[in-house]
Amino acid sequence: MMPRLLASALLLTMLFALMIGGLRLLPPDRVVTSFFGDCSMPCWNGIEAGVTSRSDALALLKSLGWVLQADCNAAVYDACADLTRADSHQEAFVYIEADQVAEIALFNPGFVVGDVWLAYGAPEIAGIAPDPSPMTLLNTSLWFERAQISTHIDLACPAPFGDLLQSPIDSLLVWLPGSAMDGTVRGTLADLRRTFHQVCGI
Repeated sequence: MMPRLLASALLLTMLFALMIGGLRLLPPDRVVTSFFGDCSMPCWNGIEAGVTSRSDALALLKSLGWVLQADCNAAVYDACADLTRADSHQEAFVYIEADQVAEIALFNPGFVVGDVWLAYGAPEIAGIAPDPSPMTLLNTSLWFERAQISTHIDLACPAPFGDLLQSPIDSLLVWLPGSAMDGTVRGTLADLRRTFHQVCGI
């Protein structure tokens, strides 16, 4: 019985590794890179966290069809500008610290986790909250080191890996260089399947 379990575990590990390797060989996802404006990450439509000033950011976004709605909750920053586009359901919060863009939150981007994976490689960290288990919904964030962004999804339990890749992203955070994803961090991507089982109670 034990050899069969070990063989099954090894086979699953190899299949997971092949899937990740296959994703890395595919070309970057143009939907995602176009969404960010083809600038070097972390960046969105030419706005660089920690570099672009508030006035330059708002002027650039206005020229691209974004409309300033109001101030939003600045949380730990000095200020926050809420922007929308009439031609889409997208919304952006631009957080300001010392008159520079410190962080950008992008809502309803229109793509799934797998698209970001193709564009920027596998995420390094998985954060799942709230903590108590079992849960019916995984409030999940994934940190993509290469792009300096994190994604947020709500994934129903149980959560097969394929469902994770197909999960629509409800928000993206573009972080100041040197930052890392905040929140409850449960481990690296290698721990993700085990974490899903733990949190979903399956």
